[in-house]
Amino acid sequence: MRKTKSVMKNKSERFLTKFDRGRLIIAGGDRGQLFSIFISSKAAKLTGCGMVVNVVPSKLITTLETMNPMCKIYAADSILDDKKMNFEAIKDLFRYSKAIILGPGMEWKRKKKQRFTAFCLRQSHLSVIIDGDALDMAKHNELLQKKGRKAKTVIVVANFNECVKLISSKTENRKHGEKNERNKIVRKLCNFARVNSCYVLHKGYGFILFSPDGSIREFRVKSIPQMATAGMGDVLTAFMGGFIAKGLLPPEAVRSAIALRQKAAELYLIENPGCMTILPQNIISYAPMAFRKSRSVFSYKKGK
Repeated sequence: MRKTKSVMKNKSERFLTKFDRGRLIIAGGDRGQLFSIFISSKAAKLTGCGMVVNVVPSKLITTLETMNPMCKIYAADSILDDKKMNFEAIKDLFRYSKAIILGPGMEWKRKKKQRFTAFCLRQSHLSVIIDGDALDMAKHNELLQKKGRKAKTVIVVANFNECVKLISSKTENRKHGEKNERNKIVRKLCNFARVNSCYVLHKGYGFILFSPDGSIREFRVKSIPQMATAGMGDVLTAFMGGFIAKGLLPPEAVRSAIALRQKAAELYLIENPGCMTILPQNIISYAPMAFRKSRSVFSYKKGK
């Protein structure tokens, strides 16, 4: 009986298409900022996501196609264009996608970035992840509290300094006030997540996830100083977006992304003792091995 069930399961999996495994959009990129979106796309594919699509300014499409020929690339200008022909093509892209990452290298003009973010937040079926250069769109509750927002799942990813700017708080330099100041920031971030009905992930040494219902989850990991390099945040966000596109609930996607990046870094250090820096490319290279070494860590519960 067990053999029959396994055969049927493998038979059904053989007929899956790339759309059944989820489609993820990564929007960003600008002059001199294509590395972020390139690394994010490579990392997202490792999660098992069926399809990864890039949305960049039209002037950068040719350059990005040369760097990353495996990704389908769309022009962000089509969304902001009033012509119906261009808009319909991009509308189909969003209709069949499950998640979008805003931020990797997104140094667009403020008005253009604001219109694009507002368009994404109006898609009811889309999970929106805001990170990096798009965090100014979440600051001061500009778009998250708008009446036109329909996206149910929004995740804001920020490090300590970005969190301080997000809640417009000032830190104290006095040592005796550090603990009270940290508690104050935690309370404000918890309130920010509740008021804006979004998740807020404080990243760094010690990850804290603030949920819309007011709950707080802390993910403790071993400190690896070599991971403090540019692009590590993009890899983490890409892992998270890929897992959400596959159907994971946000807390499970965050946990799996953190565990995958951490395990890949530890495996790299084992095989390369004494290295001074871990690059995003190293995490991507060792991610498949990290999956194989700790499958139990990535057991997850799919969302509805």
